[in-house]
Amino acid sequence: MMRADLVSRGVPDSVIHADYAGRRTLDSVVRAHEIFGQDSLLVVSQQFHNERALFLARVHGVDAIGMNCGNWRRGWLALHMMGREALARTKAVMDVVAGKRPQIGGGRIDID
Repeated sequence: MMRADLVSRGVPDSVIHADYAGRRTLDSVVRAHEIFGQDSLLVVSQQFHNERALFLARVHGVDAIGMNCGNWRRGWLALHMMGREALARTKAVMDVVAGKRPQIGGGRIDID
């Protein structure tokens, strides 16, 4: 769906690279750097997720900026997301302290 949305908005399909092994934010950030050779990232997500992703990126030596989208702060979803994010942030800090690595490694994939 993301690929289709980007292409429909004029992003060439040839510059979109999916990481099917990025199962969690830590995996995606570390794999972007180590597998795909990216030193900088643009993370497009909700603000709460961007804050965690940028923290993980900086810890792993990746220059990243976030573009916030969506408004999850309305209705019952806000309470659910705040609780989930509190746990996710705690886990992110614990992962950093423990030196957690991505679940799936792999060989280098060069992106031009």
